[in-house]
Amino acid sequence: MMKKSLLFSILVLVSFSCMRHERKNQAEFHQINSLSNDTYNDLFFLNDDLKDKRIVQIGESGHGMAEYFKLKTRLVKYLHQELGYNVIAVEGSLGDCSSAFMNIGSLNDTILMKNCFYSAWNFKEALPLFSYIKSTQKSDNPLILTGFDNISTGHYFPVFFKEVLAKIDTTKAKTFEYVDYGLSKFTNGGINKDNFEEQRKSILDSLLFCKKLVLNNGELIRNQFSESEHIVELLIKSLDNIRSTMSIEKDEYSRETMERMRDAIMAENLIWLADSVYNGEKIIVWAHNAHVSKSYSKISGLDSPFKRQGEYVHEKFTNQVFTIGVYGYEGTAWAFFINKEYNFTPPSESSLEAQMKQSGYATSYLNLDKISNNDSLLSWVYDTIPSYEWGRFEHRIVPVKHYNGIILIDKISPPTKISESNKP
Repeated sequence: MMKKSLLFSILVLVSFSCMRHERKNQAEFHQINSLSNDTYNDLFFLNDDLKDKRIVQIGESGHGMAEYFKLKTRLVKYLHQELGYNVIAVEGSLGDCSSAFMNIGSLNDTILMKNCFYSAWNFKEALPLFSYIKSTQKSDNPLILTGFDNISTGHYFPVFFKEVLAKIDTTKAKTFEYVDYGLSKFTNGGINKDNFEEQRKSILDSLLFCKKLVLNNGELIRNQFSESEHIVELLIKSLDNIRSTMSIEKDEYSRETMERMRDAIMAENLIWLADSVYNGEKIIVWAHNAHVSKSYSKISGLDSPFKRQGEYVHEKFTNQVFTIGVYGYEGTAWAFFINKEYNFTPPSESSLEAQMKQSGYATSYLNLDKISNNDSLLSWVYDTIPSYEWGRFEHRIVPVKHYNGIILIDKISPPTKISESNKP
């Protein structure tokens, strides 16, 4: 009888200990109650996490998940309204997004979005972000839109730049028309090496001519576009982005080299925006997990890892930056590189996604900076574990080396495409 009583006591203690650890584990997580609600009580935990942070980077494991657009738009609204983040820099062309924003008064939300982004954002779930940006412009606290990518994403910069040139000299308005097309081919590996130098020189000559026109007519441009405070600087930087992209030598020209260059220029753009154009402003960065990662070049198993934008930015701004990786657990998504829907790969039991799912919440947040490596239940954040980009490509990462925080959304669904007939 005594043995049975002792065994029962041990089982009770073990059960109580497990329950206590489970409650402790859950206490480290925060539940996000809604993907789209305009009340923010469930996001107040961010106030403490971000109190000394000037740049908040919000990633995503892929660009074709409806829930990512919804939640990230809600986070942008909260950061803008409650925490004073007045600039949103998206993974779109610096030239396209900045020039579209400078013409925001004449563009509806759909056209604004399409002029800034390529097909990866051509969804109804993305529109509320741009509707919100437009709605703030006549308020005392407008949200500023810009991009930091060097590749053309919405093809609006040539349209806007032609408008600028027409204000200077109508005979020069067509000078830039073919440059955007050439840049798109160049960045996507579509330049024939037999005509490489000829094509590059033609584009660089046009860029130099355009840059001189802007520099020599800066005062006129500012007067003609008086509501766009930084127009000359943004035009010059956009032209310099194209020049930098075209600076690669023929023997080094490859898709991989262009990818490396892209992230280096993205980082240069973001640092320039933070230091010069929007000096003193708090900035939200919206991009893929890979671009915002603090140590993408350290991912296990990559054939040729290289530094992405997030590494450069963290090196520059260190503890002023807070980076959140966003993942989904299961469901269906859409990808622009296959132009169709696909199912998520079931994550392994040891994966980041499976570990985050232990919170029990439909949408959960975990601050990795607050977790000790002695925490037995959350020690996985210090381990090399699988994670899934686009919900399908396995990467092995050490979570604390890549992010300050992680959000997991349990159920993922594909976004709703906007009719192609609405093209600008």
